[in-house]
Amino acid sequence: MKRILLRAIFFVSFLIIGIIIYLSTIGYQTSKFNNLIYERIKLLNNNLSLDIKKIKIKLNIRDFTLYLSTKDPNIIFNQVSIPIAELKSFIDLKSLIKKNILITKVSININDVNYNDIEKILKISKPSNFKRIALNHFEKGKITGNYELIFDEKFK
Repeated sequence: MKRILLRAIFFVSFLIIGIIIYLSTIGYQTSKFNNLIYERIKLLNNNLSLDIKKIKIKLNIRDFTLYLSTKDPNIIFNQVSIPIAELKSFIDLKSLIKKNILITKVSININDVNYNDIEKILKISKPSNFKRIALNHFEKGKITGNYELIFDEKFK
């Protein structure tokens, strides 16, 4: 009886360690969460449309976060297409266990976007110094870059 129990504990612990190693190195690619993401985005903003092909889920053991990544998502905001090369989101695992999902960081890699397209988005956004500078001092050009948004518990 002890031998069977010991083998079962060994097998379960080996399986858990194997899953953790697999998720932290290779990750799991899926498209099962797409409908959930579409619904949540529509609740947040009706002017925002998102088309995601596949989501890669990885585990970051060091920071105790879940890392979600997607390549070439099609994002349309107010009929303006924003070409994004990669979108990454980091979710705190502690909050996921408590069923209160907390996104700690979002990383966006944007390809070349024409200034005219960004100007349409800026005109409807809230007043800010960036908006004032962008609308008053630029006339044409392209915007590209990597942007990182860090959030707290109140998603600010």
